[in-house]
Amino acid sequence: MSRKHLLLIGFTAMLLLGLNGCGQSNDPKQHPLLGAVYEQLTVKRDVELFASAERKDKDVVVTITLHNLSQKPITSVQSWLSYDPKQLKAKTIKVDNSAFTLTAPYENQFDNDKGLVRLGRANNKPISDVRIMVAQVTFERLTNQIAMLNFYDYQTSLTGHTSVNMLVNNVPYNVLKEPINPAVVIR
Repeated sequence: MSRKHLLLIGFTAMLLLGLNGCGQSNDPKQHPLLGAVYEQLTVKRDVELFASAERKDKDVVVTITLHNLSQKPITSVQSWLSYDPKQLKAKTIKVDNSAFTLTAPYENQFDNDKGLVRLGRANNKPISDVRIMVAQVTFERLTNQIAMLNFYDYQTSLTGHTSVNMLVNNVPYNVLKEPINPAVVIR
């Protein structure tokens, strides 16, 4: 056997022993590395993100809310919305009534050229309410055609642009159930 093969076998053995905890508990929840993976797999994604619309002349006010029936301790939410910039123009983002007190950097902005609203809200203390107000976005209708808003780039991990997060042992997890698109149909 070559020296390379012996080193590879030795490294693999050390890695496996290290992951096994060298005789410590075989409970994956107790392992320093596997515990986070185990928790990620067992945290249920059951928080729902909703958008509702109310027409006011040429404007449409869209309210973004969380439905947190299991009352998880939510620390932050990121909710990007996409829309057709030929049909809608974002005008304002209102967070006065939001349960979240902090704004994520470079969030709570809109890009009418790309048709994106970037909402990012957080709180110092977790929010466990059943219904949680996130923000209100006012759009101007540019046409009389049917327009749609979508929740943009949902991923089960934290890499997307639509997530609802809580901390488990100081590790953030996305607990958002995949949102339904279109989020809003404006007639």
